[in-house]
Amino acid sequence: PGCGGDLRAMGEDSEEMLDLVAQAWQVIETVRPKYSCRTCDKIIQAPAPAKAIARGKLSYAALAHIMMAKWGYHLPYYRQAQMMAAKGVDIERSTLARSAGYAAALLDPIYNRLREIGRTRTKIHTDDTRLPILAPGAGTTHKGALWVYVADDRNSGSQEPPIAWYRATMGRAGESVMTELAGFAGTLQADGFTGYNQLYRGGAIREAACLAHLRRKIFDVHDASRPSSARRRWPVSRRSTGSRKRYRLAPAARLAERRRRT
Repeated sequence: PGCGGDLRAMGEDSEEMLDLVAQAWQVIETVRPKYSCRTCDKIIQAPAPAKAIARGKLSYAALAHIMMAKWGYHLPYYRQAQMMAAKGVDIERSTLARSAGYAAALLDPIYNRLREIGRTRTKIHTDDTRLPILAPGAGTTHKGALWVYVADDRNSGSQEPPIAWYRATMGRAGESVMTELAGFAGTLQADGFTGYNQLYRGGAIREAACLAHLRRKIFDVHDASRPSSARRRWPVSRRSTGSRKRYRLAPAARLAERRRRT
């Protein structure tokens, strides 16, 4: 203050503000000197640092960022290339796509381990969606399929962590599921696709219908029939909603609740 007196601390005020630290791309140059022995003429040099891609120019962090942007935030490669160009990085989207393929190979051990663990569970839910695949020279796209396999029983009281993995195939055939679920024994929850039927013949895999697909059929009936048929779907909806809370109990408690109500 203007009096020139001594100051002593008496507290403080604190305020927070959200800020942004801009992302920055950088080039890391690794210099490895070479040395030669004057006695034996042997040349020695420190080994090169490990690379995510042999002879590649992307670090592990850069590769992880590109993969997360593509599959986590759905940013196509051309848009990523534009964003990188705005920061002074000139890179082709074909390079990004090719690098993602190498990254997928690096993740294979993790992917295969997830499949191994998933196939040891007692119940798996699977479904597929049609996937157009480029077929150069054919004049049209090839009709492939993307399958998802899910093992998640948390809603029924399970303490096991959920697992999900995907498999892309060039067609939609039962042989694809037979190969993917080789060695699995338990309950398979799926739609009415006839390709699953061969899985149920041996007795090791039990069939469980998918209520979501059943509900969809009820809506299809409503759309194709009189409006009065809409009343038929509400009992199913109410029953599934009311059962959802009971099914989240532990197995023993869920069994007791079912016996009490039946």
